[in-house]
Amino acid sequence: GINAEYMGDGEHLLTNAMDNTVRAWDVRPYVRGGDPARCAKVFTGHSHGVDKNLLKCNWSPDSKRVCAGSSDTPTNAYIWDFESRRMLYRLPGHKAACNEIVFHPTAEVVLSCSSDTTMFLGELAK
Repeated sequence: GINAEYMGDGEHLLTNAMDNTVRAWDVRPYVRGGDPARCAKVFTGHSHGVDKNLLKCNWSPDSKRVCAGSSDTPTNAYIWDFESRRMLYRLPGHKAACNEIVFHPTAEVVLSCSSDTTMFLGELAK
């Protein structure tokens, strides 16, 4: 499966695909260069595994970071800096696929949830 989330400004769409990439796509009209130029950024480091679960991706409220679940072993949730594409956090703890990770709207906190029926809150450094 594939998951897609729009950036707050509506200019980018974030996808988490089975090729083990999270991609930011430029969805503004009339992008120079045609379709290949629409893939603005690629984030790597997580994996989908063999269970083929839908692993959601999300933007931080300020659109400066992106996050995604994974099916790697041990299972982690991932957060990247949008501009540099640098991985900021690899958050462990789940025993099965991390299906979703979301940012709190005002605090430096994330919530991850998993197929193992657990949810974890994580505080991020300021």
